[in-house]
Amino acid sequence: MSDDALLTIDEAAELLSERRQFLAQLLEEGQIPSRLVGADRKVCKSDVLAYKAERDAKRRKIWDDLVRAEIEEGVYDLVPFDALYKP
Repeated sequence: MSDDALLTIDEAAELLSERRQFLAQLLEEGQIPSRLVGADRKVCKSDVLAYKAERDAKRRKIWDDLVRAEIEEGVYDLVPFDALYKP
């Protein structure tokens, strides 16, 4: 399937590993462009992949910032308290 292929809402949601309702909300907000084909809403695969890449980059940055902060505070490699003392 090429990147310019049109996907159904279900196919796009599966590609993002999200629920159909969440994807519908993204479409309503205009975060991913969509179009009507007959009575069905379709999305371009390349638009879904672009959204996914941007979302994943934001998540990686958040994770990297968290790890960096923990390293700076000296707590990155500490064992959580509840892992040491299980009842």
